[in-house]
Amino acid sequence: MKSIAIPSVILALTLTLTLTVTTASAETERADLTESSDSAKVPKLSVTTSPLLLAFGVLELTGEYALTNKTSVAAIVGAGSIFGVEVFEAGGQVRHYVVGSFRHGLGFGIEVGASTVLVDANGDIDSAAGYSAAPFLAYKYVAGFGLTVDLNAGIAYRRVTDDESAESDVGLMLNLNLGWTF
Repeated sequence: MKSIAIPSVILALTLTLTLTVTTASAETERADLTESSDSAKVPKLSVTTSPLLLAFGVLELTGEYALTNKTSVAAIVGAGSIFGVEVFEAGGQVRHYVVGSFRHGLGFGIEVGASTVLVDANGDIDSAAGYSAAPFLAYKYVAGFGLTVDLNAGIAYRRVTDDESAESDVGLMLNLNLGWTF
């Protein structure tokens, strides 16, 4: 029970802080992307992928949409095969940029995700399912022509279950994504 309590408290505090700062920022922010006089030219969507996962055979795509200059939401999907294990994942993020903005900034957020893995062991398919939650720090840079570099680092709480057992742990979450902002 103790192993679940600490990550749950961290997750709850991070989510509360994220929502509080996001709400306060949204109420006071005058440079809202939707109110820009030239909103057609203001990028609102970043689509990125993880080149490290892709090198191992897993395609993970992240679509981040700017709600304001400082706040965004993202959807994450992925699938592939790594070392003979089929991987499927889905998740999401909420971010708030404390320094800078959606196009170039430093911020924090929370990521939640779910995954399933399938292993063919001697003709039998074994599976495991898991979920994770991670508060994180983020840095994003968008070049003038759209090329995007997105870095995230945080502490993740993970829970994995299969037919015989369930395990939980806390570990490092690292994301290095490259892509394009439109």
